[in-house]
Amino acid sequence: MKLLFRKPIVIFFSLYFFAILCWDVLLFLNPDKTTLSNYLFNAGYGLIYFFTGILGIVYAKQLGFKSIFGKAFIFLGGGLISYAIAQFIWVFYNIFLVTEVPFTSIADVFFLLFFPLVFFAFILFFNIFKQSITKRIIVQFMFLVPIVFIFCITILFKFEIFSNLSFWQNVLNNIYPIGDTLLLCFILMILRISGGYFRSTMSLFALAGLVQLVSDFIFTYRDINKIYWNGDIADLSFAVTSFLFLLSFVYFMEKMVDIKS
Repeated sequence: MKLLFRKPIVIFFSLYFFAILCWDVLLFLNPDKTTLSNYLFNAGYGLIYFFTGILGIVYAKQLGFKSIFGKAFIFLGGGLISYAIAQFIWVFYNIFLVTEVPFTSIADVFFLLFFPLVFFAFILFFNIFKQSITKRIIVQFMFLVPIVFIFCITILFKFEIFSNLSFWQNVLNNIYPIGDTLLLCFILMILRISGGYFRSTMSLFALAGLVQLVSDFIFTYRDINKIYWNGDIADLSFAVTSFLFLLSFVYFMEKMVDIKS
């Protein structure tokens, strides 16, 4: 893992991520939360999502488009690119359509597209390790997945319909956390059945999925209570997620190179 941060690409994006953090500190210190810097912040960390998605496509080519890993990286890359496009559309609404919080908007189409693409990628990962599935593991997850899901929807999210929100805002405020929760459960399942070289890489993916879930929860809570502003704690959490996905991709390829060598 230590060698990961010696790679040029990781060094570059570590510095970029540090710049993003400094940028956000300045936004927190500024009492005006409707500046151009606030609106551009989403595009700033959206570039990490976008580049990581492109990196996924490049890695897919290296692994072979016909291989399971290659196909998985195509879908992972596509999901992150879709998420980045959503962020760029969000910024377009902010700046050119003078909409401070464009929720709901066309951006949500691409935010939602993130889930089926990433889900399909992890289905492919799941097929790689399916030979490791035992009856004991099946029983464990018959209990674990419902418990995690119920905990998230009852303790964390407490889904409600709010009269001050539109129909689609209420729908999406529920869909995003559900999608994140199911994604996290699926990653945890793969983490349980994977082993050897892939256990640590799946751990990074699981951490990224967990932070993504927390980020959506924070955004949902702040948006419902009308306290969200561009660049706030929710966007900071999304920025952390984007960097974790980048580390996950690079670390995975590092392990694949070790195996081939």
